[in-house]
Amino acid sequence: MIYKELTIPQKRKARKLIEKALVRDYTESLRCVKSVADTFVDNKGETKNICSKLFSTITNKEEIPAGRYNYLTGSKYLLSLINLLREGVLTSDDMLVLDDELQKFIALFIQNG
Repeated sequence: MIYKELTIPQKRKARKLIEKALVRDYTESLRCVKSVADTFVDNKGETKNICSKLFSTITNKEEIPAGRYNYLTGSKYLLSLINLLREGVLTSDDMLVLDDELQKFIALFIQNG
């Protein structure tokens, strides 16, 4: 388990990055739902199957943000940032808003991980 106490300014920046990741997750979810809905609009399938796939897509896509962001407290921000970076939801460019010390800590942790 990693442990590094974040300062209040670091927590604020981390929270903004986590919110950015959440928006990206929801945007991806909406793209998936739109894709299924477009199938209906384009008459490329049976209505029953499309509805079933739509509900399944919504349910499956909601599980990702729920698992990542529910019950997320300040003490878990750092680990969350590391996981979001590893999963590709956040990029190394996103991390540039963090101070140098925190950027180096995260990079070292991922490198030695």
